[in-house]
Amino acid sequence: MQFKNVTLDRLPEIVEVNYKIFEGMYESAPYDLAMYQERLKDVAPVIFVAEENEKIFGDCISFERDSKWYVWILGVNKEYRGQGIATQLLDLNEKHAKEHGYKNITVKVYNVSKEMLRLMIGRGYEIVDIHKHEKTKYNEIFLELCL
Repeated sequence: MQFKNVTLDRLPEIVEVNYKIFEGMYESAPYDLAMYQERLKDVAPVIFVAEENEKIFGDCISFERDSKWYVWILGVNKEYRGQGIATQLLDLNEKHAKEHGYKNITVKVYNVSKEMLRLMIGRGYEIVDIHKHEKTKYNEIFLELCL
């Protein structure tokens, strides 16, 4: 198992992995490649992956947003969960943010992602806001870690 910082040329593979990770979690289908490209077109993302035999099974995509470091996507294939992989991906991400002078890391977690919410709170991220949606069952929980 290896952890690497990769470039956008691996995005198609990451999207395929994330589709499997997030499929069925929400009412709509997971993002496709075009949606990732649109979201990342005006930012300089940092992408960490966990892979084995050059096959990605976990990833974290982050970038600057509102002068803070923002964790946009974090996922690990179900077969690899419970091994500390998301923790290691966050360790790399937090180290990167600290080394580049960011004072805060923010993340948005949907209430259906209870594992991710527990992970973030366990790492010291604090809930700073909740956006409740009347037309959907998915509420957004915003968390922040001061570095």
